[in-house]
Amino acid sequence: MKSKKIIIFFLPIMWLFSCSNNELSGEDILAKTESQVLYKSEVISAMPISLNSEDSTEFVKRYVENWLHSALLFEKAFDNIADTDSSIAKQVDIFRKELYINKYEQLFLQQKLDTLIPQKEIDEYYSKHKNEFLLTETVIKPIVVVFPIEQKQKIEYVEKNFFSKKKGFDIDDLKDYCFNNCQKFSFADNWVSMQALRQEMPIGGTKFTIGKFTKIKDTENVYFINITEQVSEGTPMPVELAHDQIAKILLQVRKIELLKNMRNKVYQDATHKKQYEIFY
Repeated sequence: MKSKKIIIFFLPIMWLFSCSNNELSGEDILAKTESQVLYKSEVISAMPISLNSEDSTEFVKRYVENWLHSALLFEKAFDNIADTDSSIAKQVDIFRKELYINKYEQLFLQQKLDTLIPQKEIDEYYSKHKNEFLLTETVIKPIVVVFPIEQKQKIEYVEKNFFSKKKGFDIDDLKDYCFNNCQKFSFADNWVSMQALRQEMPIGGTKFTIGKFTKIKDTENVYFINITEQVSEGTPMPVELAHDQIAKILLQVRKIELLKNMRNKVYQDATHKKQYEIFY
């Protein structure tokens, strides 16, 4: 077997960016073997833009070395495997066709797929499949208002005007007061796990009554907590928590349907234009 000839061009890293990439010439070559050529454009497209000069030089050396290992191994395999029944060529052809089809389908989806899933579709799917979205832990919607323990006047004020059992309160008035007087508060805007609340607040094993404020103290703060809603572990999660999962499912269904229709149309158009023949 004749010997392989390998040529490697090691030049300063700035050379990579000194020429136009519009045309490839002998000056654009970084390395070559008997049957394969590595051009600088390939390395430039693979190089992270954040690298400094020293790291870029090292990147090029590693890239060239890895390329050579792959190229030489391919040539060794090619020289020693006789594809007499064309089985490898057939597999290569199949893989080539699949690459083209996958690329075309990706471009088609980018142009045609509507990724916006209306809330109505989310709600309808949730209604039919809610038992597929079970909670692994209890979740709640809490109102939480926190004061440093030394702010006694503010604590007494909110207890008297907002948290008294005998007197109801307007949630908007409470929000206005907290925005101006509290450093930490939350108004049941999102579902959180009970475990997360326990980690954040010193509630321990406190038993809460839904819709009523509970006052808790530690050495630094006073906490007023009202659990407005609660959904227990093992039951269907609220639709808000299932939203993203359902949206992904519906989007995947939409992708499958869109591709199915496209494939059928390609076949139907080709049939109408008599672009194929069948022999059997």
